Amino acid sequence: RACRYETSLTYRESELVILLTGAKTKSHTEFDIHVGEASKAGLTMDIISAIPRDNDFSIIAVNENLVPLLANEREIAIA
Repeated sequence: RACRYETSLTYRESELVILLTGAKTKSHTEFDIHVGEASKAGLTMDIISAIPRDNDFSIIAVNENLVPLLANEREIAIA
């Protein structure tokens, strides 16, 4: 709720936070539910697919795979 409704984040940024949190915590259901919402918010499937999941999740993987695809400094700061 706090990441989505009670925040100054844009819809796109909010969905990025939710996907990253779902990936980091290995919450497959949360991640999978929000893929559609993230797409509606403007995150491309290239960006969504670049989010490392399960044992592949690390700050190094995020920096190498996801950060180059992000649109602006706020999104990069989120990642």
